[in-house]
Amino acid sequence: MLSVIALLPWKDPRLVTDGSYVTVLDTQGAPHARTVINFVVLTSVTSSGTPIYALLLSTGAVFRTEIVNHLALSEVFGFLMAGSGAIAMRVCPVIAIPTGHVSAWLAQLSVLPKGALWVGMPCCCA
Repeated sequence: MLSVIALLPWKDPRLVTDGSYVTVLDTQGAPHARTVINFVVLTSVTSSGTPIYALLLSTGAVFRTEIVNHLALSEVFGFLMAGSGAIAMRVCPVIAIPTGHVSAWLAQLSVLPKGALWVGMPCCCA
């Protein structure tokens, strides 16, 4: 991944059509980059350690999700938005409460000024 970040601009239009690794190999002048990447992926998927039932189950789940997405787009979008909102409402306090406690502890040790969070944000409850 570091090679992709280092060698390509993030707005390169070929990233959308060809993929990151194919684009890097093409940029570096590797012949038949798409074929090489397809061979590597196909070989890794069909290698002798891949759980075939898990692969088939996940592929079936992707197909079912795509069918539901095309049949009931507005309901799926609403469900996903409600689900992500519910998760955020549960995760944010789990992050915020320890952050506040650590910030208060660091302020007592004079490591941070009072009212500053250790992640660099102003504390509204100090």
